[in-house]
Amino acid sequence: NTLNPTGVGNITIANALSFNNTGPQAATLSLIADNGIWVNAAVNTATASTGLVHINMTANGNFQGNTAASPNSRGLTLNAGITTNGNITLTGNNQSGATDGTGAGVTNNGQTINAGTSDVTITGTATNGTGLFTGNNTTIRGRNITINGTSNTTASNRSGIGVHLFRDGTTNIHAANNLAITGTISGLGTGNGLSSRGGNHSTAVLVSAGGTATLRAIQRGNANNTTSAMYLSGFRVNATGDVTLQAEAASSNSLAI
Repeated sequence: NTLNPTGVGNITIANALSFNNTGPQAATLSLIADNGIWVNAAVNTATASTGLVHINMTANGNFQGNTAASPNSRGLTLNAGITTNGNITLTGNNQSGATDGTGAGVTNNGQTINAGTSDVTITGTATNGTGLFTGNNTTIRGRNITINGTSNTTASNRSGIGVHLFRDGTTNIHAANNLAITGTISGLGTGNGLSSRGGNHSTAVLVSAGGTATLRAIQRGNANNTTSAMYLSGFRVNATGDVTLQAEAASSNSLAI
């Protein structure tokens, strides 16, 4: 995309979208924004739909088409849910440098993402922010769920979080088959790769899988990053298969978990 001096490059879903695919082939809704995407109204596929409807959304975080960092850069924000019978693929990049929701590559503000018997893939990247931020009773459901969040920090006084599972209520992530969550913090700053800050049993973050559940936290770059690669508070995990926690600290100065 070329530099656009006037348009900011945003897409907003302001009215509910409903799909009913009765054809023999799968259909796909694909939204690609130079800058940010806001889902402010529900995106649903009718239960009568006999064909799959895949949902793909990509927010590149390039304000006015410019790839340089900008305080006006935005990622993908869910203020309403997405429910379909096909795969859901959400990708967001945010270069604003703001914290948590405003500065996240992908922000789920307590909404439901439900792919039924299909897969969910979420990838969030942020500069000096949070790769993926969830809160306020977020629900994510699908067959296989893959979540990747990366925070790239640019200075020693900057911090970020790769994947931040926050709660104001209960966050529930369930994969009928396999679940994989990977959070990465890299660069010159500090922060957690994967962070969960749930409450007590009734408001804890819950992740579960009918197959395996793999949680991975990675620190890269700053050997003086003394925060833990993985921080789990108010967090529950269960799976029919193996549960794997893997933490890679930046150095011996850092805590793994």
